[in-house]
Amino acid sequence: GRVLRYYRLNRLFQQAARSVIELLETAAQYVTDNDLDSKQYGKLAQNGELCKTLPDYPKGVGSDQTIIRHLQPRFHPRVKVDYNYKLAYRKSRSKKA
Repeated sequence: GRVLRYYRLNRLFQQAARSVIELLETAAQYVTDNDLDSKQYGKLAQNGELCKTLPDYPKGVGSDQTIIRHLQPRFHPRVKVDYNYKLAYRKSRSKKA
């Protein structure tokens, strides 16, 4: 009963950790020495020239979020997006008048 439940939970965390490590190792392959900075990225994305400038998109994009969003479907269902904030809570910023 109890021992088996903890064993399963331990295996679940080990599998989850392996999946995250695999995701991050794969994401690292998209990082280059000449990645775009945030201003370049924003300008190219706004002008619709991002994929033209980066033919191996998202390689060289310079945004970890963009790379992980690109890779996430490949790792689903092992790695899922926490849309309901079950693992992390994002406190909303108050609007200043």
